[in-house]
Amino acid sequence: MREHLVKGVSDYFRGRQWCDFMEHHLIRNYGEEVYHAHLYVDTSIHPDSMYSIIPAYFEAVNRPLDRSMHAQSPRNQLGCIHGIHPTGCPHWEMIFRFNEDAVLEAMPESAPESEHGKNVLSWDRECMNQFTNDIPFKVVGPREEEAIRTYFNSWHWKKALQYVADDSVTHVHPNFEISFDPKILEIYAIEAMRKIGWTVERAVPCVFDIEGLIRKKKLTEDDPIRSYRYMGKICFTLGHPEKMFDFAWLFNPEVTIRPAQRAWISETPGFDVFYKDNYDEVIAGFPYIRLTEDEIREVIKTFYQSNPFAEIL
Repeated sequence: MREHLVKGVSDYFRGRQWCDFMEHHLIRNYGEEVYHAHLYVDTSIHPDSMYSIIPAYFEAVNRPLDRSMHAQSPRNQLGCIHGIHPTGCPHWEMIFRFNEDAVLEAMPESAPESEHGKNVLSWDRECMNQFTNDIPFKVVGPREEEAIRTYFNSWHWKKALQYVADDSVTHVHPNFEISFDPKILEIYAIEAMRKIGWTVERAVPCVFDIEGLIRKKKLTEDDPIRSYRYMGKICFTLGHPEKMFDFAWLFNPEVTIRPAQRAWISETPGFDVFYKDNYDEVIAGFPYIRLTEDEIREVIKTFYQSNPFAEIL
């Protein structure tokens, strides 16, 4: 039994970052609309071990996960446990980087991998209203309706469905340029998925960070996108198939709807695709430590010892 590993993981789930995350991001405004959250950590623990530990924690606080988690590599050298969805809470993700000197701890907010100098973030109804309030969305009339329906018979939509269903793909963003309220796009997308027998359990607005586009020098100095902090998303949680994917959108008053005309995160215009092989390669590049079954059981025991969130949730 490697006591220092058991203690390091157990201490994290009683520590400052985790308690702040639980209290102010997952269960704050409980019953109101909190849509999504990010948590950034440093760790030397293999993510496969966390796949046992995270669900056990939420079992202990009476909020069992209502679906499987999945993994991706959102950026070079980073891993992400994605689609963590405790019952009755917003879905969230744990973004992690390898640190041989850390068992499991908060990523420093000064780290270049943090998000705008923060290691804990969430997006709620107020945040998303502020994000869209100043965008002059156009009214959708019969001509625009026809264009939207035409899109949902297009090659781009059919390719998006293929990516979502592909088990070698851990996550995908079909990328759009639109001039109308994305809530309308959401309604048409749900209708299109229902027609092929897919079930949508949840669809929520969110954003994604564009710092990666700037770092990759995909934006020129005079590009208007540089003035944005985030770009828009719609996060879809499906019941059948059990998948999660995001529509990513950019406001363009010159079009009704079309696939994004240039690459955003990846090198393919119209899509950002995250593959399992890429994630496996990133994880294999570092000496992550796998906990034994006994060590995992010892960690889980501590979740039932004076856990304040077991009473709150």
